[in-house]
Amino acid sequence: MKSKSKKIIKIGTIVIAISILLVTLTYVTKGKIANCFMPISKAVDTKTSGTVQLMDGVSLLENGNIVAYKNKDYSSSSETEELEGELFTYLGTSKTMLPGKSYQEEIAVKNSGNMDKYIRISIHKFWADKEDKKYIKGSKHYIELIKNNHENWILDEKASDGERAVYYYAKPLAEGEITPNVISKIKIAEQARKEVSFNSKTEGENTIITSSRNYQRYRAYIQIIVDTVNKGNAAAAILSAWGREVEIAEDGTLSLL
Repeated sequence: MKSKSKKIIKIGTIVIAISILLVTLTYVTKGKIANCFMPISKAVDTKTSGTVQLMDGVSLLENGNIVAYKNKDYSSSSETEELEGELFTYLGTSKTMLPGKSYQEEIAVKNSGNMDKYIRISIHKFWADKEDKKYIKGSKHYIELIKNNHENWILDEKASDGERAVYYYAKPLAEGEITPNVISKIKIAEQARKEVSFNSKTEGENTIITSSRNYQRYRAYIQIIVDTVNKGNAAAAILSAWGREVEIAEDGTLSLL
């Protein structure tokens, strides 16, 4: 697909199957016996979506496979070639992800352009409803992205928080070169399934209490943004483009100031 305009590449959506078990709680209210039907989830009540935004001349790899790229061909009317893919296809058609279980999610970046580049990758995580409205009360910590801990990936602690993690690759990436994985696994925390809210209503002399999983109606969102600057005069370019002071050693190694 070719396009001259920059756009966000939709990568994929995980739809999680929901299984509800009704259990009955009997209690006394106003001297009478009442039944309380409480829905208890047996499976994952979460949906997960992923989007990627790329600069020109880079490709995104998931588990060793290129799932998206954006390359501008300056020799052919400056048109841009883009590949749209889908994340999480390794989960199968059901796209089921169980809380508490880790899944392989190896994310790396390839220099698919023709100039050496420094790479910055920002990984955002949050909860949202089916209309993509952010669930402010959702715990970002329940979406666990397990870092690969490679020495050349540097976490920018000044730019990172509970929702966003920003990493710089410390070496200039040569044409055709692929970074080590910045993250290696993803996991929805077991606690996301355990959190329950209770609601009550009165019918006659009885009070009916129902329960629901807090995250049953929400999905975990992952957004990956890859930015680059060319190797030449990189420190000044990074400060101008990203507002971050860095130091470039003689051997090309980047460090954050």
